[in-house]
Amino acid sequence: MPAGVQRIWNEYAVDAPSKRPPYDGKAHISGYNLFVSAYHGFAQLGREHTPLPQRWVPFPDYFLDLESLQVVEDADLVLRFFCSVGDGTVGHRFRLLMKLELTRAGHGRRPGLQRNFLAEADCTDEDGRVTFRIPSFRETWQLSLPDYTAHCRFILLDNQTGYRSKYKMQSYTFSL
Repeated sequence: MPAGVQRIWNEYAVDAPSKRPPYDGKAHISGYNLFVSAYHGFAQLGREHTPLPQRWVPFPDYFLDLESLQVVEDADLVLRFFCSVGDGTVGHRFRLLMKLELTRAGHGRRPGLQRNFLAEADCTDEDGRVTFRIPSFRETWQLSLPDYTAHCRFILLDNQTGYRSKYKMQSYTFSL
């Protein structure tokens, strides 16, 4: 990457908060880390390319509620969430990524076993519903049980910049 472009990434990174301590607002990431965030975000969205530098824009608050869960075709798990983007930002700007691990009911998380699933569509302001389809979930985690705990990490991906939000963790216990 040309030195001039690297300088622009470094300049834009000054406004990007660090996702690691200290969380005092004084720390920021490097231009290289901002570039990698954009690159990985676009790759997660299925649009892998070398991104151009763009200014960091803070992510809005967002809230998720599990709405429904069902098994379809006796193989796939479909999770539907109600997603509310807190500041009225147009929802089509963001897509939700879920890192999921299924365990025996009540068991803790093991982050190395989480798998990435991209929401079927962008977050929308129309009805606020976000759907994830988990193919062959029993085989993926080698569990065929009546009860599960789903450990989730949710990340907003910005469709315009590729940047990724800080993650939110939630766990749900359910019976089939």
